[in-house]
Amino acid sequence: MRPIRLEVSGFTAFREPVRVDFEGADLFALTGATGSGKSSLIDAMVFALYGSVPRLGRKLVAPVVSQGEVEARVRLDFAAGGETFSAVRIVRWLGPGKASTKEARLERSGEVLAGDARSVTEAVERVLGLGFEHFTKCVVLPQGEFARFLHDEPSARQDLLVKLLDLEAYGRMAQEANRIASEAAARAAFLDRRLAEDLAGATPQARKNARARLRTVEALWGKIEEAAPRLEVLGGEIDSARGAAREALDSAARLARVLPPEGTGDLAAGLASAQEALDGAARALKGAHDERRVAEEAIGALPPRADLEQTVAWHRDRAATRDALDKESARVADLGRAEAVALAAADEGARVARLASAERDAARRRNRALDLARTLVAGEACPVCRQAVARVPALGEAPDLEAAERAASGADRSRERAEKAHRDAAAARAAADARAAEIRERLAEIEGRLAGRGDVGAVGDLLARVAGAEGALYGARGEEERASKALAEAEEMRASLDAAGRAAWEEFERARDGVAALGAPPADRSGLDSAWAALAEWAAARAPVERENARAESERAARAESERDRIAAGLEAQCAPLGIEAAGGARDAVLRARERAEGEVKRIETAIEEAARARAGRDEAAGEHEIARALGLHLGAKGFEKWMLAEALGALVEGSTAILRELSCGQYSLALDEAGGFAVVDHRNADERRPAKTLSGGETFLASLALALALSENLAGMAAEGARLEAIFLDEGFGTLDAETLDTVASAIEGLAAAGRVVGLVTHLREVAERVPVRYEILKGPHTSTVSRVEA
Repeated sequence: MRPIRLEVSGFTAFREPVRVDFEGADLFALTGATGSGKSSLIDAMVFALYGSVPRLGRKLVAPVVSQGEVEARVRLDFAAGGETFSAVRIVRWLGPGKASTKEARLERSGEVLAGDARSVTEAVERVLGLGFEHFTKCVVLPQGEFARFLHDEPSARQDLLVKLLDLEAYGRMAQEANRIASEAAARAAFLDRRLAEDLAGATPQARKNARARLRTVEALWGKIEEAAPRLEVLGGEIDSARGAAREALDSAARLARVLPPEGTGDLAAGLASAQEALDGAARALKGAHDERRVAEEAIGALPPRADLEQTVAWHRDRAATRDALDKESARVADLGRAEAVALAAADEGARVARLASAERDAARRRNRALDLARTLVAGEACPVCRQAVARVPALGEAPDLEAAERAASGADRSRERAEKAHRDAAAARAAADARAAEIRERLAEIEGRLAGRGDVGAVGDLLARVAGAEGALYGARGEEERASKALAEAEEMRASLDAAGRAAWEEFERARDGVAALGAPPADRSGLDSAWAALAEWAAARAPVERENARAESERAARAESERDRIAAGLEAQCAPLGIEAAGGARDAVLRARERAEGEVKRIETAIEEAARARAGRDEAAGEHEIARALGLHLGAKGFEKWMLAEALGALVEGSTAILRELSCGQYSLALDEAGGFAVVDHRNADERRPAKTLSGGETFLASLALALALSENLAGMAAEGARLEAIFLDEGFGTLDAETLDTVASAIEGLAAAGRVVGLVTHLREVAERVPVRYEILKGPHTSTVSRVEA
């Protein structure tokens, strides 16, 4: 894994977004004051990959969210195996000590490989070949964890080496070799069975026998082909003779059926009778037509019935109208007299009303004060003085005034009734006058219509004459209709007999056409009877000739069939010795036998070729089985993994010893004790061996560094398909070294970077940071930390 770019936001000391670009930085240092966030950048890289922070353990992540923020976001772009990946994770703060890390994504060149926290971790482990625990032992050496690999139990150290070297791949290789061996053995056994069963008859002798039979069958086929032309001629002659015999018999049968139909002689008599009936019906129809025309002319000479009937109706209407006028005139006179009486009564009522009104006015004058007092209302103005009335005075009695007012009121009511009666009488008389005028106008109109139309008696006579003429026309039309119907029936009968005649001639033509090819005589069109008689006589004479022709053709067919059967029997006799069943004919049987013989030759030749391939495949599968079986035995041996681990530990000890001797100026070497743990050889103390745990802090740092550098330099070359240790990150530890040792360590680290590894150092020591070509200075501000890249 080689880091390319790191982006963090809301992560520990980095509240604001920070981007760290590692392009071109094979050897770099993260430097800054204590608490500025140097180790947090290493934590961010590990968190982006595995979702955990080395210093906090596998599950605790809430503390990485910057104080006062609700989420932390980390993105790491890195290269592995020649491909570029991007790992993104988000931590959401859910309360004190609680956080969610579900949001995560891993991409490869824009392609999403995983979309949640768990699948991203699993995908990273597959890409890098390392889990979180192993990654933090040999790639990232976190602060305070530098000596874990040095002090680990042998079993834990072996687990790491198995992972780093991918020794499990050899087990998978052994399984694959055993699978290949098993499949090869099964394939070889299958081919052996096929050679022994399916291909047992695939021999040169079998091929020779099949070819010999093919030649024999082909010789017989040649004889059949030689006889084929004569058999074809005989077959044609048989078909021709049989066809001619059938045709002659058919002709004789058709001639026997040529007989005149029954009733042919009655058809002519029926036609003559139908024609006579048709002529009589036509004459009767003409007579009826003439009678109808005479009746229509008689009616045409008389006035129209409708006009005469209208004139009679007007005479009746005039009489009724005159009677109505007389009655209405009498009623007008009566109403006039009633109007005069009503007028006199109205005038008398008016006179009496005037007298009563004068008497009431006189009474009012006599009782004026009382009359005025009756109009006063308390609080309103007086009609005389216009002063407000304080109190209405008490009213006295005035008998004469009350009597006069009652009399005046009664007289007014009588007058009004009399005037209304006069108005009603006048309206009734006027309405009667109007009705009388209307009747007179209608009478004048009727008189105008009747002018010049004669009296009612003359009009009645004309109506009687019209009725007689209409009766005569009705009778003439009925007679004409009956004559027309009789003519239609006669025409229908004649048409039916004509159709029967045509059908009879068509039947004759069909009978003659059926035997015309045999030389039938021409048809006599003068009469149907004579035509049928001539045709029947000829047919009776021709039938024996056709029966004799049929007998001769049948004998010719029998002779040709006898010769054909003789030739066919000779060919079928030659099929029996060859085992060919020729019951359905020698030609088809031999043709099928030749096809089977050819197929058998091809089958045997194909089987011989297939058997050769099967033997070659069997030998190849047997060889493959032996090789794969041997490989599976070697790779699956119980001591193989132990031997590989011993070799790896030996190489690791040898490499780390060389580095440690250089770092310790030749004082220390590393070795393995009997339990498989690391021991230190002190060359300045008579090569004394002692456990690695007895080293001081600075010595422990040197030994751990030597192991880490040896892992990075040497172990990758021994791995099968496992992890590629392309980077190493060292977090602190340099403070325990003296100046001379520090210089040695720095030189060793520079050499490792020059070999193509990425080496990152985390230190607060200025003298260490200034020795590397690229350093990232972390500055802690009041709100957030920042990162600056500085190149030497």
